[in-house]
Amino acid sequence: MKKIKFLHGFLVTLLVLNTLFFFAQIYNIAVFEGEFEYSEYVLGQSVILISIIGLFFLQRALYSIIKNGFFNNTAYSNLKRAGLFFLMVGFGSIILNVVIIMRNSYDILELLYSNLGQDVLLIIVGFSLFILADVIQNGNILKNENDLTI
Repeated sequence: MKKIKFLHGFLVTLLVLNTLFFFAQIYNIAVFEGEFEYSEYVLGQSVILISIIGLFFLQRALYSIIKNGFFNNTAYSNLKRAGLFFLMVGFGSIILNVVIIMRNSYDILELLYSNLGQDVLLIIVGFSLFILADVIQNGNILKNENDLTI
């Protein structure tokens, strides 16, 4: 349980830092109004916002595990939501990176050296959270059946 508490504290710190970064970027667009490509900025900020929401649901799932034990329905639903948001961030970032590179350069090697590794990692994390949520749901079902038998 100590490792989960440490992970929860780390996740809260990461959530706060990402939220501060998000608002700092919004402040930058307000101050330096004409220096950004607005469509790329909005898409980038929406990806950051979706990742913050995913981190929030992951934090809620860990908090639920700390308070109620490993096998509970709240952890299951929050892990599913976090996985969905991380999948959205991964696929959205891939699309955003491909569009930016296609618009700025036609070099396919630049596309391969871009942030595609991070995007694929986010997709893997999203699928892993779905698998973990299913394991927690199956454990919850087994725990409930075990509690009913005498």
